[in-house]
Amino acid sequence: MNEQQLAEAIRSARILIVDDIAANIEVLTEALELDGYCNIESTQDPAKGLALLERQAYDLVLLDMRMPEIDGHEFIRRLKARKSAEPVPILMLTAQTDADTRRQALALGARDFLTKPFELWELLHRVCNILNVQMLFRHTREMNEQLEERVARRTGELEAANRGLDESLRTASAARRQAEEANRALTDFLGNMSHELRTPLNAILGFAQILADGSHSAIARQRYPEYAKDILVSGTHLLRIIDTLLDAAKLQGGQYQLEEERVSVRECVETCLRMMTGHPDGAGITFERHIAAGLPSLHADRRLVMQMLLNLLSNAVKFTKAGGTVRVEVKTAEDGGLMLGVHDTGIGIAEEELAKMQRPFRRGSQDIYVRDGGGTGLGLPLVILMARLHGGDFALRSKVGVGTSAIISLPAERLVTTQGQTVGA
Repeated sequence: MNEQQLAEAIRSARILIVDDIAANIEVLTEALELDGYCNIESTQDPAKGLALLERQAYDLVLLDMRMPEIDGHEFIRRLKARKSAEPVPILMLTAQTDADTRRQALALGARDFLTKPFELWELLHRVCNILNVQMLFRHTREMNEQLEERVARRTGELEAANRGLDESLRTASAARRQAEEANRALTDFLGNMSHELRTPLNAILGFAQILADGSHSAIARQRYPEYAKDILVSGTHLLRIIDTLLDAAKLQGGQYQLEEERVSVRECVETCLRMMTGHPDGAGITFERHIAAGLPSLHADRRLVMQMLLNLLSNAVKFTKAGGTVRVEVKTAEDGGLMLGVHDTGIGIAEEELAKMQRPFRRGSQDIYVRDGGGTGLGLPLVILMARLHGGDFALRSKVGVGTSAIISLPAERLVTTQGQTVGA
């Protein structure tokens, strides 16, 4: 507030004169108006003055000390008793000159004291000084309120920004941890893949070198068909690894196109079980099947259905010791869909390992779960992608020392009746 604004505020101040003598009110009013004050009210009744102060705000009260019924002291007491956000300054006017009257008035809260008779210039100076302080006090209070509001608003903005920053830091930290985990998983995957690829390649190269060497005896050459068979087995294994990597790339990139046809679930299960029964890893393991009667056919990609089953069976065999059991169960679900589960009595998987083993390139703790240390870490993630590509889902449940259940759920829309109609239609 500059000097001009302050001067305008002072001249516009609301002034109330309370005096039981009309002549005194007339003199005070005329003097104030001549000095430029324009908002002046007055009353000869102290009770009415208190009522006016109750209804509206004033910037200054000129109060006579000696009045009937309610004197100046009592007027101030009653005024102070009311609830007000801003006290009203009071200039006491009295003909009493004793010190006790002045002391009591000032003690009650009067801002200043002027003894009658008084010079008008002195009255006007005292009025101006009181209003000057009052206007500056009010301006300071308003500025403080505005500042407190701005501080509160800015504090809220900073707190919101801090919360956003904290959230960003948590997100960044989580992303960093995920990236580090992905890097570790990729490093492990590359190491595993190096082993997986080198093993069949070494066999192929070794046996091929034997065949290429023509210096062997006739007896040694009799084993050539056996060497050729080993080369074929190693090459087939190598091709299966490469196919797995290509499938993973297509499925994760959303580029795989389903080749849908009518598929017999029973035939797929039987075929996969024959393959696993004849595999060396399946030796000593009992294979069971529980296939519900009257199951409808599937409208699905046959190769992917077979691949899902083989992946789950391969994992079950890997984690099940000789003498254990691997069971395939196929039945309709409560929602009309198909549930295809592979259950084993193997070593089981700890709860904290379950989620990790369903992410690409992740494997369980090798020293606890994996017997042969083989695998790409893509088996279960591929099953999940293949199931979801068919509109289904996958669930993995396990308990250490009890076994594991891997369940594929396919929607009812994938089931086809003998009449060729979709079950879920």
